[in-house]
Amino acid sequence: MEEHATAAELTNVRANSAVPKQRGVDASPVPEIDGWALAGLPGRVTFASYLTTRNSAAFRLIVDVLLEAQGRSLTGVARSELPRLLRAYTTEHYGESAARTLLDEDTFELDQRMKQLEKWGTVESWQDRAEREADFLRNRERYQLTQQAADLHRFVVDQERSQNETSTSALLGPALITSHLQGFHAAVANQDHSGADTSWAQVQLTLADMQRAAHRWQSAMAQGLSGAPNADKIASLTTLLRNYVEVWGASVDMHTPTIAALTARAAEANQELWRALALHRVGAEAADDVLGQTTRELMDVVETLSTWFCGTDNEARRLRRQVRDAVPDLLRSHRTLLAVGGAVSRRAEVLALAGKLERAADDHQAWQLWQQATGLFRPVHLALTVSEATTSPRTSFWDAPPATVDRRLRARGHQALKGSPGKIPDLSHARAAARHAAAKARRELAEAVEGILRRAGRPLSEWGELTEAEGAFLWELLSTARSGTRHEDGTRTGTTVDGGWEVRMIPAPAGTSSAIVALPEGVLVLEDVTLEVHSV
Repeated sequence: MEEHATAAELTNVRANSAVPKQRGVDASPVPEIDGWALAGLPGRVTFASYLTTRNSAAFRLIVDVLLEAQGRSLTGVARSELPRLLRAYTTEHYGESAARTLLDEDTFELDQRMKQLEKWGTVESWQDRAEREADFLRNRERYQLTQQAADLHRFVVDQERSQNETSTSALLGPALITSHLQGFHAAVANQDHSGADTSWAQVQLTLADMQRAAHRWQSAMAQGLSGAPNADKIASLTTLLRNYVEVWGASVDMHTPTIAALTARAAEANQELWRALALHRVGAEAADDVLGQTTRELMDVVETLSTWFCGTDNEARRLRRQVRDAVPDLLRSHRTLLAVGGAVSRRAEVLALAGKLERAADDHQAWQLWQQATGLFRPVHLALTVSEATTSPRTSFWDAPPATVDRRLRARGHQALKGSPGKIPDLSHARAAARHAAAKARRELAEAVEGILRRAGRPLSEWGELTEAEGAFLWELLSTARSGTRHEDGTRTGTTVDGGWEVRMIPAPAGTSSAIVALPEGVLVLEDVTLEVHSV
């Protein structure tokens, strides 16, 4: 067995190589010893070089085709068939024109690329058996991906496909876990160790899918919220939040109380039960250390389920808080893009405009360039007498109906404005409508405050259906409390932005199910906290 060099041996090697040779002894130079090579530590992964080399796209195309062919053939791909497969794959995914351009025989150099892939250890090749005399005159090479390269490329493809996707088992994870836990307890009650082990294995697999999906979502949220915002980040983050709210979040909120109760029952099981399940899984002939490891693996699932679904500060609620906290950052990034016209910085455009202004012949030409670039032309006012507007104030200029222009105005332009001043527009109706809308808003706010104060002091599950104004006021109170001061007893206090209300949020007791608050636009699922509201 090959033994790795110790640190002392490496030190001795370096010391001996530095000692000068004595007179009369062969003084040939001692080759330099690579300590990293002697230590036996892993270094480059050469079979993955096709992903990082300069022409990785061409090598990646070949590996894609070989991996796809591996699902249909166990004997590899013949050299004579490889060009046809490459052309068919490229035509299907990128079009016929791209296939002709990319796979031109004079530039693609397929044989050289296959030799390089074989040198890296990405593919293995062998000679096909010659059965006819003509076989000796043709290229009989066959290619197949090595096991390590095939596993690596499957992982790469799966990661690329799953960036904006989530498996069905992960999205429906809470429902599946609930069903399998119920089957587990039913099998245990009937002393059916085979059925209990099968149900528990399904719980393990589903929980692993949920964990991978959660880690992927957290990574995607971190990537979307870091650095400068752009359209791709905002689109990806919006899709991520929508998938969570519509599928996973609702499922977690619905099944968490049931999963917590079933997990508590599983935690009460004695070690003999888990050992019996481990014996069924690995067999009675298994060694004691293997049996002990399997027993610990089964019992660790209970701890993982407790961490995810039990208690007031479980992982499911933490993920929900992370998603909730990402919403303001998403809106802020979206407003930033809208404010700057879709780009975070317009430095290049400003510098280009400054160069044009500097090269202008005179101030008049520079001012014209500035007006054209910014759209800040000299204002021209046109007063027309039109009938009552039937369109919205936000109607585009291009979509609005035409206005009648007086013949004198068309003939003389702005000179027609000379003479008696025009009438001041009558805005009394608009002011009256604004006052009416403001009074209505004040009444709705007063009614919402009265309704919230009437419900305050009770858990949210007892609040019943709220109006739109009451829902908006509830959001303000919850946001104020969550961003306020947290005390040792778990309560949170805070004061609204206008300084008019002081909010105290009391957490729900352990084991309490979530509260469902009905709003006109839908149902809101929240922790069943108690809000106390006082006027400042």
